[in-house]
Amino acid sequence: MKFLVVGGGSMGKRRIRCLLANDIEPSRIGFVDTREDRRDEVVKLHGIQAFASVDEGLAWNPAAVIVSVPGVYHLPVMQQAVAAKKHVFCEVPFTTTRKEVDQLISDAKSASLLIAPGSQPMFEPLTNQIRKWVNDPSFGPVLSITEEMGEYLPDWHPYEDYRKFYASDVRMGGCNLDVIAQFLTVQFWVMNRSDVSWLQINGQHLSSLEVKGVDYWQLFGKFDAGPVVNMQYDLFQRAGHYSVKYVSENAIALIDKGVARYYDAQTKQWQEFKRPDDFVYEQCYIDEIACFIDCIKNNGKWPNPISHAVSVVDLMVAMANSINPQEAN
Repeated sequence: MKFLVVGGGSMGKRRIRCLLANDIEPSRIGFVDTREDRRDEVVKLHGIQAFASVDEGLAWNPAAVIVSVPGVYHLPVMQQAVAAKKHVFCEVPFTTTRKEVDQLISDAKSASLLIAPGSQPMFEPLTNQIRKWVNDPSFGPVLSITEEMGEYLPDWHPYEDYRKFYASDVRMGGCNLDVIAQFLTVQFWVMNRSDVSWLQINGQHLSSLEVKGVDYWQLFGKFDAGPVVNMQYDLFQRAGHYSVKYVSENAIALIDKGVARYYDAQTKQWQEFKRPDDFVYEQCYIDEIACFIDCIKNNGKWPNPISHAVSVVDLMVAMANSINPQEAN
């Protein structure tokens, strides 16, 4: 079985490493990028096939395509792959527009093809523990979810000018849209639902960073007959930080400073859950691709439902549309 990775940025290179880590031979890995320097780099490093276009890569006849290009290009690449009868793994969000998504899903279903929306936190130990706690009947109905994430955009790729990096341009799916899509996907997976009944969006450009869009998002919403959600994300925190908290009348489950903690209101005791000492985050990506391979080979069920991915696209479109067009120029 052959795999075609589309996109030669940091994520595309990571997906190649993940395939190799899952014992996929280099001769069975293809790679597409329009930049010759990236193709030369990857061929020299891994000895895999390289192509200058998606059409060339599909002509190589892979069984599956892994889409790792900026969000604005996700949909056309997936459409090409599905039209060629290939299984697809794609970073979230699927696309930055709602158009043609339903047709893509219908075409894939008709051809018995797997479309796998990526989300490596589903394979991360702390997130898995949180999901177990929150879905235990003793936890009770979740009443509120609070999430906060901040990073400094220039630190993402210190080897290149952040202003030339897609993540600085909301029109390319950047300005944290792709990162927020990951976190929303995780919330839907943890909660086993994606029925957000209403959402208020506040996007602002607050810092001196030269981004085409915004560098701060606040989302306030509610699941249908479910918890209130308050989420805040920024691109200007110099010391990266992530935390999330789920609250019920019976308990609290949270992740903060790299540790998961659980508070039982009945015993008034906290317990902690930590990652293994030898944990390396890259393993989450490796396990994610292992699951994709297994689903193809054994007709398995992908853990992130396609309906959740569509809900994420709907929210991403709403966020992008909320921005003043002048801020995106």
